[in-house]
Amino acid sequence: MIQNRKKLLEFGLLLGGINVFMGLLLYLTGPKYMAKWWMGILVLVAIITIHFVIAFRYRKAVGGFMSYWQGYLASFGLSVMGAFIGVLFNALLFGVIDPDLNEKIKNATMENTIEMLESFNMPQEDIDKALDGIEKSFAERDKGMVAQAIGFFWQLVIAAIFAFIVAAFLRKNPPADSSGTLDTQAN
Repeated sequence: MIQNRKKLLEFGLLLGGINVFMGLLLYLTGPKYMAKWWMGILVLVAIITIHFVIAFRYRKAVGGFMSYWQGYLASFGLSVMGAFIGVLFNALLFGVIDPDLNEKIKNATMENTIEMLESFNMPQEDIDKALDGIEKSFAERDKGMVAQAIGFFWQLVIAAIFAFIVAAFLRKNPPADSSGTLDTQAN
């Protein structure tokens, strides 16, 4: 199934470490930037790019060849480890390092929303409705362990779908020998 569990663990820990590093950098930018929509897109693109790079390095480390399903399992395994480490970091960040961070992000989100809606000359009544929606959304949000577990579950669902795409790029069959059969000894 998975060609080299030790290598997969090594690369999964690398992905998780990079996720934590990016989370720390994002945290250090402050809640105002954490709440910016473009920052979310930037982080998503970075995570996807890093995942692809690490997945290709894993394939190279295990011999350079991989079936579609081996690629799927490897990509999903990397995602599970990265997500698990990320959830642990978020629990530490929101629960121990900065327990008020959720409130700070909510306030920054509201400020960013006001700025954006005012730039569109939105009536105050509509701005107030948007702010009420943000307030309700953050009131329902819990950063406790139950919320972390639910977030981890949804990350796994997304990772399972994403792994199908990554596997299509990772797939690389060994070259055929002169008789037309696949050379299974190729590195």
